Amino acid sequence: MPRKPLLLIAAAALLIVFAAVVVWQKEAFQTILSSENSEWTARNVDLKKLDETLKKLGASIQEQVEGHSACKYDDECRVVGLGNETCGGYKDYVIYSSTAVEDEGNLLRAINQFNELFKKKSDLELVANSCGFKSRPARCISKQCSVE
Repeated sequence: MPRKPLLLIAAAALLIVFAAVVVWQKEAFQTILSSENSEWTARNVDLKKLDETLKKLGASIQEQVEGHSACKYDDECRVVGLGNETCGGYKDYVIYSSTAVEDEGNLLRAINQFNELFKKKSDLELVANSCGFKSRPARCISKQCSVE
């Protein structure tokens, strides 16, 4: 058999193998992409749920401390961080009077839950947080708890 037909047959076989590899890789790549897509979709759903829960919990915390800052002495005043940031500070703070708030234990549990969910959300967002800020101690000024 002459060489040219053998070379043509070999070239055709190589093209068939190459086409099969390309098709296989395309299918494998699409499988990887669809799996990553479903992971990102699940992550986005989790983020949305966390965001909704944080909004509700934040509103509940605000409702518990709002109008509850009346005080007589500095040691009645509390300042607690909300939304722990990477470097140790907080995104925000709540200020209240331990004698004016109805159930301080319930309030602190809600704040701890908020901070745990906030950290979980921050981890899912894959974004570097700012360092937040540190609050000054709360004091009783003009019969109201506040920070200077």
